[in-house]
Amino acid sequence: MDILSTLSTNSLVVFCGRHAAREQATAAITGLVLRGPVTVLDNGNRFQPYRVARLLRFATQNVAGVAQRLIVRRAFTCYQTLALLEGTPSFNSPYVLLDLLANFYDEGVAVKEVSRILTICMRNIERLKAHAPVLVTLSPARIDERAFLLEELFAAADRVLFDADSLDDGRQTQPSLFDYTEK
Repeated sequence: MDILSTLSTNSLVVFCGRHAAREQATAAITGLVLRGPVTVLDNGNRFQPYRVARLLRFATQNVAGVAQRLIVRRAFTCYQTLALLEGTPSFNSPYVLLDLLANFYDEGVAVKEVSRILTICMRNIERLKAHAPVLVTLSPARIDERAFLLEELFAAADRVLFDADSLDDGRQTQPSLFDYTEK
């Protein structure tokens, strides 16, 4: 799926997939940085710098020059996610928010508090979106009581895309160690 073709100024594109569509997001970041500056806000430790560098090597001989267009910032809690968004200046270049809700699934933070923080984050995303395209990647909800977070982002998005592999419920089953079928 070509995510780049869905991005346009003043748009919020949400892409939901297993592992926050890491491979698709990496390809999109690479394509965007080849065009100009990009700001990546990594919330789920999904950014793959070596993979981006490898893809850049296939696309340009000026890997170091192109890579300097990439700004990467990381958050490890929902509070840090909020601080990153509030501290991110509005540029006319794209923003990629990797696995935005990863830190919001932390059961150590009350659901009401998570909802409050997401509301403020959404205002900041709207602020960024006013100047440039914003791509948000998400993983399926890991906790049923926090599935509403996905719905809030879907409702705010101009376009929602799903990775075909993530259309199941996202739960993995443990294969049995022994086959107990009778013969």
